[in-house]
Amino acid sequence: HRTDLDVEMDALLKAFHEQYPNIIVNVEADGNYKDNIKIRMSGNELPDVFELDSAILDPSEWKNYFQPINDSKFYGKCYFKDVCYDGEDLMGLPQTVAYSCMVYNKALYAQAGITEVPTTWTELDAALEKLSKLDGIIPLTTQYKTNWAIARVATNFVASYKGADWTNSWAETTDPFSDAQLLTTLDNFKSAIDKGYCDPDLMSSDWDLQAADFVAGKIGTYIGGSYIYATMISLGMNPEDIGFYPYPVADMREDGKTAVYVTSGFCFGVSKDTKNYEASLALVDFLAENYAKYTNQAPAVEGAEAGLPVLTELMSDSPAVVDAVRATEKYTAVYNTAGFHPAAIVQEYVISDSPDEVIAKYNEIWNSAVAENE
Repeated sequence: HRTDLDVEMDALLKAFHEQYPNIIVNVEADGNYKDNIKIRMSGNELPDVFELDSAILDPSEWKNYFQPINDSKFYGKCYFKDVCYDGEDLMGLPQTVAYSCMVYNKALYAQAGITEVPTTWTELDAALEKLSKLDGIIPLTTQYKTNWAIARVATNFVASYKGADWTNSWAETTDPFSDAQLLTTLDNFKSAIDKGYCDPDLMSSDWDLQAADFVAGKIGTYIGGSYIYATMISLGMNPEDIGFYPYPVADMREDGKTAVYVTSGFCFGVSKDTKNYEASLALVDFLAENYAKYTNQAPAVEGAEAGLPVLTELMSDSPAVVDAVRATEKYTAVYNTAGFHPAAIVQEYVISDSPDEVIAKYNEIWNSAVAENE
């Protein structure tokens, strides 16, 4: 799915071929992977090795498409066991550990006179105000048009202070979006937009299109994650200008800490219908061990060193680490019935003159979905 990492994947597979010269790997890169892999799943046309995550298919269903790889050399040696195992059966190996956090341009922060990274939203607001004094700079990009990116305001950012079960808890109430702490975060985000600290044209704010702007030094801050590092390096950004810091939620957490939210990347697995099991398993094991290193990301193999200075920086002040958990069957059922992406709440709230009506609207939709699944 990472069409921006073709060069890195070529180098990775060259190394694989040196170790396994008799295995030929044909690679397909797909910019619309999540939709197209579902089509291939329904058509029984899956490749020998492919990727899944819980957003594509609940892990409880992976056994219908992946086959167990219990003889993998990494059985029991990777993170995210609640995602990758079906009972005792290993169904896939995670590519990476994904850290959700703040990403910033160090050079711009220095130019703006910001000497310490923010630990609360009040401090972040002050930093954005300083960045706004620099000509031609977007202090905080919203990524407004990219659903998965802007949704993190309501999901990952809030989960960093409410806990990993935050979204699962939505299925236990009929008005989850009236949560006072969620509304505080949405109001903070809306305030940053209203003050002019964000994209001058929200409808043109897109993750893919703006990556080049970050590289060019036109964007100060992302609500993003560790995936950004690999993309910006591949586009030629100076690695010394890329920085991470935890979500500035010290005033929202009882322990007074900032926090990072940690999730699994996609998992590599072997197709249930493959006729090349041994070769496929060799590739999956190799990818689990080497994919993160070749693509400048954090490995999911236990004990492996990340080797990325930005991650050392991120964890230097011992922030709280909130590990993502698998979506419950109840949440998944309600979410599918409700039929809207969490991004919609954020997108509508931050531009609305009546944000209370936005919350009421989505609570009503959610309420009906909960009732249908009782």
